[in-house]
Parts: sequence; structure tokens; C-alpha cells
Amino acid sequence: MKKMFQLIVIINLVLTGFGTTAISNSMIKINSNVITYNEEINSKVLTNNENTEYWGLLIGVNEYYNYPEDSFIEMKLVVERLYNTLICSDFWQEDHIKIITGKNATRKNIIDAFKWLEINEDKDDICFIFYGGHGIISIELFPPFDEDDRHDGYLSTYWTSQYCSKPLLLLNLLGLYITSISDDKFNKLLSKLDSKGICVAILACQGGEFDDSPRKPLTRPSIFENFFMENKQFSYDFCEDLTDSGRVILMPCKEDEGVDGTWFIDFLIQGFQGFSDVNNDDLCTAEEAFNYSAPLTTEYSSKYAFLTNYPSIFDDYPGELVITQSELPPSIPESFTNLSTGEVGKAYNFKIRSEDPDNDLIRYYIEWGDGTYEYSDFHQSNEIINLSHSWEKEGVFNFYIYSEDIHGSRNIFPYKDLIMITDENEIDQIQLNESYYSFYPVCDNIQVGQSFKPQMNYISKVAVPIFSRANDPVYLYIKKNIDDEESLAEAYISIPPTNNDFSKGVYNWAVFDIPSLYVNINETYYIVCKTDFFWQGQQRNLWASNDEDVYQYGSLLYSTDYGENWNNCLNEDFCFVIYGK
Repeated sequence: MKKMFQLIVIINLVLTGFGTTAISNSMIKINSNVITYNEEINSKVLTNNENTEYWGLLIGVNEYYNYPEDSFIEMKLVVERLYNTLICSDFWQEDHIKIITGKNATRKNIIDAFKWLEINEDKDDICFIFYGGHGIISIELFPPFDEDDRHDGYLSTYWTSQYCSKPLLLLNLLGLYITSISDDKFNKLLSKLDSKGICVAILACQGGEFDDSPRKPLTRPSIFENFFMENKQFSYDFCEDLTDSGRVILMPCKEDEGVDGTWFIDFLIQGFQGFSDVNNDDLCTAEEAFNYSAPLTTEYSSKYAFLTNYPSIFDDYPGELVITQSELPPSIPESFTNLSTGEVGKAYNFKIRSEDPDNDLIRYYIEWGDGTYEYSDFHQSNEIINLSHSWEKEGVFNFYIYSEDIHGSRNIFPYKDLIMITDENEIDQIQLNESYYSFYPVCDNIQVGQSFKPQMNYISKVAVPIFSRANDPVYLYIKKNIDDEESLAEAYISIPPTNNDFSKGVYNWAVFDIPSLYVNINETYYIVCKTDFFWQGQQRNLWASNDEDVYQYGSLLYSTDYGENWNNCLNEDFCFVIYGK
């Protein structure tokens, strides 16, 4: 039952399917577990001449005007990681890469960026283009009517959600046309480029069909459902239309698949960092990076996601397309400090170490979870160093440590830890164990709760890990019975959007102050969370949980009818910390 319910939590993160088909004799075809190569052609790497320049266009549509629930925070992070990886290579220059994210990711700005590419690149050059955001399939509106099924694929932009949520079908169609980029338009933009090699990677998503069942994937109700095709067809059809001589198109899955998470692009970045350089020539090609990413994507998606993906590639480049030089990052930091609690204002030291495969100097980037961050000095590879920090208020803080070498090559996966800071209160009840991708929506019609048994007579604070996409007020109640209309205590705070990587469990804890509430020790009480937002599939606020019975004094509960009836999940628990006296 949990797996079915979790689908409604993650549906807006699901990226649509890609597929492959034979384009020419020189194409690599990778579909499911079948990998075939034209060895004669693809075993050769074309050598760039002295006139070859590298040009990049990195587009991350991470936010949508007036629709924070549609935002893809991860897309901006992916763009930043791609950029940092590219400029570590001598092939790339900072002024040869254009980045478009956030409010700047409009249709006009994206088209202007392609014009910038067209003006600067020439026949000796290499281009790398990335798009990450929502993808949509709709009926063909204008010529050329070149699709057998009379449908076009569209890449959304910053304004798409606003202009495609109108009450009339025609207005939605026109809004889609003027704010998004169709496959025909995208292909036309690519065709104006003279570069001898073009690599395109597209991560495009579309939510599921609207349905009134709480156990089926939902999106907000709109006229979209009347003319959109199934989401799994989007990326395959879109990318198939982009194939042409000299192009390599990279996709996170095969035909008729959806995508869960950003594993494919994460491992693709690692491939460009040098993990894919199996022949040790210090050159990383699009094909090598794909071959590195594909099996890892399948492995990790099968373990940690709801959909197992088999990445695909369209390759019609005569040889292998070199993208970067190898510059391996340091290892994920290792900690030698076992510290879970602390006091306000007291500095704590953390001993960490990382090893660089090239023995380069290493520094660390730290996000301390309280809104502060810092870079350390550079240190020798494999050197144990001390990091020091103090937290100035009571609460629970996730902190993250990334390692980076002197050339700027950073490991995309951080060391993650947590500390509980106390001041005038003590920690009573805790449940800190989370399961990957285990979240429940916090809304008005869908309310969530956790039972617990206090071991102290007074409750003063409750901390819960909330992933937020909007600045919504979140209400927290303490109740004696889950279905009581009146609560013993209540509090609310507005949680700002989480500006970090949800797909890797990177989020913040929200702390609710409870006026000293007297409770009876060892009796059952309930934490209940809700917002004023009516849930229809959007992921505005999510509460992290564990899908195993890890807390012995209570369990997770949820209601899909405004708190009238509750489902008790005895083998699941939310993450929480209760402060008391």
C-alpha cells in the first residue's frame, strides 16, 4: 500500500521515457540490456585540430512563474555541476558557455542563446547542449505537419505553466506555442549550427494524467488532459526528431519508460570528469560517458527509485565525440567525528579526510544547515583536517561537506551528517532514520501525522524535516487523539523553498515552538501537519519518512479527506525530534 501511495509523492519528479531506433549504420544502438557497436567507426576518436573551439549552452528550467509546485530545483544544480565539470578541462573557456536558469529561462532567451551559438561557432568546433525541465506533447498546431501521430513535443520554459493553465483548450494551445519550444523549432535551431560535432542531453518530464483517485498519479486538473499524450512517449519522440549527421543525443531511458531521479545526468557528469576514461587517454567522449552512466543508472534506479531505467543513445557522429579532458575529483569526504548533539554557541570540531586520485590539493565546501556556508583552505590529499562550527540557535541541522581539488573538480555527492542543538531544553523523542525517496505530501486535504509517547512532562519544540517548493505556512498540532477537532497546542511557520538537492536527500529541518505543553509520560500523543494548499499531485511541501518500523513508541498516519479518517501505517514512521523539559 505504501508503494502505491508514494507514487503520488514523487510523480512530479518523474522524467519521461526515451528510446532508440536505428538511424544509420554508424549509430550506436543501446536499448534495454542490448548494446551493439559498429566497432570499425566508433572505436576511433577524431582528433581535434588547432582551430577547434568548444561551445556550451546549459539550460535548466528550475522554476515556473506562479507555479512553485512545478519547479525543478535539481535542474539548476545539474547545470552548475555540468558547468564546473566542463571548465575543469582545457578545451573549455568560461566565456564559451552560456547558462540559462530561473526567471531567465524564457523562450526568447533560449532562442537568443542559440543565436549566440550560431554567431560564434563554426565547422571546426564542438557544441554541447543540455536542457532540463518539463516536457509536453500536444497536437500539431502549425506547419510543418510532419508527425505521423499529428503530435509535437515541447520543452517548457519559465512562463509555460502560467500560460497553459487557462480554462479554454484553444488558449492553452496558444499559450503552449508562444512559451515553449517545439521539437521542430529545436531541430531548426540545431540545424543552423555548423559545428562538426554536437552533443545534446535532454532531461524532460511530464506529470501523469489527472485522476480523482488518491492512489493514482495526479497533476492539477486542467484542460491539458484532453490533448496530451502519455508522458512516456514524450522524450523518445522529441529526441528522435533531433537526430542528424554529426549529432549525439543522450537520453536517460529507453522507449516506453519514465525516469525517477537525476541518476543518469549525475553519472554522466562523473563520466565527463574522467570516470569513463577506460582507455586512459585522458579524453572523455560522449560515448564513453554514456557507457559509464548507463549501467550505474540502471543499478541505482532499481535500488533507490520506483522506475528502473535503461539509458539510450542516438549516435550519428563519425567516431567518438570528445567532450572533456579527464580531471577526476577527490573522494567523498570521510568523517572521523561521531557527534550527534551539541549546545548553542559552542564550537565543535569535525575531523574529515578525502583522497584525490591525482594527488592534487583538496579543499572542502561546507553547508552547515543554518544558512551559513564556507570553503576551507587547500590541504594535501588524504590529510585529516579539522573543520569547526557553532550553531547559534536550538534545532536540528543537516550539514553537507563536498570535496574539490585545486582545479575545481568537485565530487557531486557530499558527506551528509546531522546534529541536534539544545539550549534551554532537552531532547525527548527522536526518529532520524529516513528512507530514500520516502516522503508524504503536507496539504489541506491530505494531512499527515505521527504518534509518540513522551518521556518528559513538558513539550517545548518539535522539529520535522520538510522539503518545500513554496513559501507556504505549515501548521503543526499536538493532539491527544488523532481525530480530535481541538488540539492541545499548535504552531505554524512559513518554510522558504529548499534550495538544494532533494533527489539526494538534501533538505532542512523546520522547528516549531510549542508553548510549554504539559503531557503525561508514556501516554500516546499525535503530531499532525497540514497546510492551506489543496493537493492535486503537486509537491509543494513534503515530510521525510522511513518505510520500516524504526520508532517503537508510535507510527505514521495519513488522511486523504481533510483529517476525517486516518490510515495507520504501523510499519512506517516520520522523521521528527521532540524537545522537552
